[in-house]
Amino acid sequence: MSLQEKLTPYLNQIDQEIVNLTTYQDVPLFYDPIYFVLELSGKKIRPLMVMLSCGIAGGKSEDAVFAAAAVELLHNFTLVHDDIMDNDETRRGKPTVHIKWDVNTAILSGDGLLGFAFQKLLQSPVKNRAELADKFTEAMIVICEGQGLDKQFEENSAITDVQYLDMIERKTAALIRLSCQLGAMVAGADNKAEKLLYDFGHNLGMGFQLQDDILDVVADPDQLGKKVGSDFEMNKQTILSIKLRQK
Repeated sequence: MSLQEKLTPYLNQIDQEIVNLTTYQDVPLFYDPIYFVLELSGKKIRPLMVMLSCGIAGGKSEDAVFAAAAVELLHNFTLVHDDIMDNDETRRGKPTVHIKWDVNTAILSGDGLLGFAFQKLLQSPVKNRAELADKFTEAMIVICEGQGLDKQFEENSAITDVQYLDMIERKTAALIRLSCQLGAMVAGADNKAEKLLYDFGHNLGMGFQLQDDILDVVADPDQLGKKVGSDFEMNKQTILSIKLRQK
């Protein structure tokens, strides 16, 4: 059995839970962009890490599906707002929300995704929901810090490797390590196992962003699902631009 075949049952559970939202009134301007975003075919690395980490830590993976959906909803919230800030026109091969609708609608749908993320997290069938929410909220704030640094660095061409690594630790690694940590917490893992999975997620997230910076230069736009070279156009301080300047 291939890796993809092994992951398919987890992905199916995640897909079903992500779109199973508790709504209160039919408001197409609000919900249509949200479902448009959720139907885009992302890799779902983060929710997979939640469920797999839960299983590794000795828990039932299906118990982690609510936290997994919450992480994916939070991730999509960041993407919708990041696309506005970066003026990106495509995401996963489709027009971004602010292009398909408008900026105000994109802001609203991003806010909604964040609300649904917390709602989904608090549906987790565990006793330590308050602790889950605490870690989730902390990570959300750290991610926003990272995005703020990323934008701030565009005005500074003297950013160092250390500053760059601190930025991507917040902007990208924070959510992936949270994913692994939440899985461990849902499983009721001890502190040692939780820390091991947290560290694994941190390193995975750092490598993920380094690779993403490289793909912005060398990738096929059709395969990447978004424009290539936008980091350089916007004067983003990536590991490539920093190393290039140093050379």
